[in-house]
Amino acid sequence: MADSDRPATREALRLSLKQPIVFDGASTPVKAALFLVVCLAWLLPGLVGRDPWKPDEAASFGVIHAMLQGDGWIVPAIVGVPFLESPPFAAWVAAASASLFAPWLPLHDGARLVSALWVALTMGFCARAAVELSDERAGRIAALTVLGSAGLLLRGHEISFALAPMAGTAMAFHGLAVLDRQPRTATVWLATGAALVALTAGLVPALLCLVPACAMMAWRQAWRRTAVLRSLSISLAVVLLAALLWPALMLSDGTVPVQQWLPTALGIQSLSATGRSFDATYFTRLLPWYALPSLPIAMWIWIKERGTLGDRLGLQLPLVTFVVLLLGYSMVREPRDDMALPLLVPLVVVAVQALDRLPRGLASFVDWLGLVTFLFIAGLLWSGWAGVVTGVPRGAAKWAARQAPGYVHELSWAAFIIAATLTVIWLVAVLRTRRTNRRAIVNWCAGITLVWMLANLLWLPAIDHVRSYRGTAAAIKSALPTGADCLGQMHLGDPQRAAFHYHGGLRFRPVSALTDSDCGLVLIQGVAGEAPAVPAGWTLLWDGARPGDRAERFRLYSRQAN
Repeated sequence: MADSDRPATREALRLSLKQPIVFDGASTPVKAALFLVVCLAWLLPGLVGRDPWKPDEAASFGVIHAMLQGDGWIVPAIVGVPFLESPPFAAWVAAASASLFAPWLPLHDGARLVSALWVALTMGFCARAAVELSDERAGRIAALTVLGSAGLLLRGHEISFALAPMAGTAMAFHGLAVLDRQPRTATVWLATGAALVALTAGLVPALLCLVPACAMMAWRQAWRRTAVLRSLSISLAVVLLAALLWPALMLSDGTVPVQQWLPTALGIQSLSATGRSFDATYFTRLLPWYALPSLPIAMWIWIKERGTLGDRLGLQLPLVTFVVLLLGYSMVREPRDDMALPLLVPLVVVAVQALDRLPRGLASFVDWLGLVTFLFIAGLLWSGWAGVVTGVPRGAAKWAARQAPGYVHELSWAAFIIAATLTVIWLVAVLRTRRTNRRAIVNWCAGITLVWMLANLLWLPAIDHVRSYRGTAAAIKSALPTGADCLGQMHLGDPQRAAFHYHGGLRFRPVSALTDSDCGLVLIQGVAGEAPAVPAGWTLLWDGARPGDRAERFRLYSRQAN
């Protein structure tokens, strides 16, 4: 930049800082900076500095840990026991990340960094799809709407194999958005995205990414072209090849019967004997809160414009995709909230298009609801933190002591300064923002980001103290007699087996009953207040749980020598 241009640039920046912030889709340095701050404040906190938590994260990392120890690259396993929840591609990527960052980060933190990659890909492709179906102003607001999704907040910061199918779905949906106008470009993204879904979720979820194109061909004349059909054919071939990769490896390995891994390879958990019971209405009941704030806005625009849906690709394609995914997932996917993540993609894209058309009263209500809700939660987080640090308010200090017994809260000036700075930025941005429809979504996303950031900066060590199994694993290990070489377990869950092995190096043999145990030491997982009935000759050696856990209880029994 020439020296003569610098004064003009500084003057433009100074004037931009003085102007009220108007979220109208136009780009300014202030809005670009706020966008970057919100994205980083959402993505980064919670990725490092904590142990894997139960239930799903500890189990997922158990699979990754086994791979890093040279086991389970083809047959996903937790401490030697097959764990066939999903095809292993997402675990491969996480294991590679853990290994790459091992010189600087613990293995679990290195594996968790991949979650930020999957979320970032989802943001990027939702933004691109929104631009294609709407206009250039839709990109940033679509990315923020992804981050503002209530169901993504916790899952987006966990070691989760369900994030990759969400990213693949977003990639494939971007391909669908340009399929009738740029079939070659669409082929690349539709095939790549659907193949990623096949590699991480199975064949049927990947095929569901292609079904909306078939429905659109029946609905719109412009889609009934040879180029579109060719694109779909290529994408289908790529999906089938990707979906066959893991089954081919499993057949060559031959250690697990086909009937055990076939439902996972197909992505049809409803056929699996090990998953949760089939529930066709689960996702419909989940979405009203899980898909906030996108769902009510999407439903409003679809109902309002129902008479012109056939003429508006930007509304029609997301509707068809959402219906296909909802019906398909309700029939084949396990009823778990992380399985619903791909359903957010079409809802986000259509909600962005509806923002400028929302009635002012409805937009103001969403804006007010987000501000009040997240300001209240942020106030609670700050108040509780002040209580544990200073003792005032006293009630907050007592509550924290009950929730995290044994934890000593230490003041971190760095965390305090960052949290205070971002809180001030949020307050200033809210006060200086001119009321528009888009402000409702921006404030919602900024508010949920503020709450997440405060929870991590001020409370993460305390939360990790009560949710980690590190201390429990150490206590069990210290209670074992010297030279103990056989340890059995009863009713021990997959997350607990994974965590105890990772933190304490403990390996267990499954035991059906104490009377049948070949091991003289058996760990039994149960509930607090309900000790199991044990036969004569067995004595309680240790019992305990994570700090503050009032439900889960572990009891270590020892068989008396004859």
